[in-house]
Parts: sequence; structure tokens; C-alpha cells
Amino acid sequence: MINIMNTTKQERIVNILTDLGYKPIVDKDGDIYLMYQMRHVYIIVSHPIDTYYSVFLPTIYNVDEGEEQLVLAACNKMTREIRCLKTFLDENYKKVCSVFEFYSTEDYLSSQIKEALDTIVSAPRLFTKQMKEIINLKNK
Repeated sequence: MINIMNTTKQERIVNILTDLGYKPIVDKDGDIYLMYQMRHVYIIVSHPIDTYYSVFLPTIYNVDEGEEQLVLAACNKMTREIRCLKTFLDENYKKVCSVFEFYSTEDYLSSQIKEALDTIVSAPRLFTKQMKEIINLKNK
């Protein structure tokens, strides 16, 4: 058992992920990278609030030219309907990203990280579902 009082937020997350059987890597920005269910996932640790966590999936959908409005509508619908998961276009309007954000105490951090990972890797499937629903509404 690790004494959490003497560890950083980054170290606590790395220890949890290692205990869960993953091989996390700390990138040059200090964020934590891992492969989870064949997806590149990041856990952002730079937020100043020590109990706030962000699990980030950098690309869930590549945007084709001309479908930006449809994609924005799907992002809005997904963000509105799925708590804790924010879905948005990147700054170049070329790809859709998702982030699972939550607050946690140390007692629940391991289980919440696991839940965040399970949810974030389902984001591409959920986004595709949202896109189909919007296309169906548009075609009625």
C-alpha cells in the first residue's frame, strides 16, 4: 500500500493503473498515456485541483469536409445526454475528441478511473450512434 500523503497526483494514478495491470507512460507534458482496449488514452494531471481528473481520448471520429454541422450537432447531443463525458471538435475542426471528467476522493479513485476508462473507450461507438440518430431526424 502506498502512502498517498507522500505521492503526487501523477504518481497515484500511475500506481493505480499499474495495480490494474496496465503499463502507463508519463509523457513529456507530465500526462499519463496508456493503451486501453486498443485505444490511445491519456489521463491529464495538470489540473490544479487535486481531486479533479480528466481521461482523454484524442480521436473518436475523423471529420470529412462539409459534415462539420452534423458533427457539431452530434457532439452537442452526446455531451448533453451522457453525464461526465464531453465530446467536441478539435481546434482544427478535423477530428472529434472526448474527455471523461470527474472529481474523486482517494477511496474511490481506482474504481472511478476504471469506470472512466470503460466509458471513454465506448465514446466512438456512442458518437456513431448519435450521428445516425441525427441523420435519421434530418431525413424525416
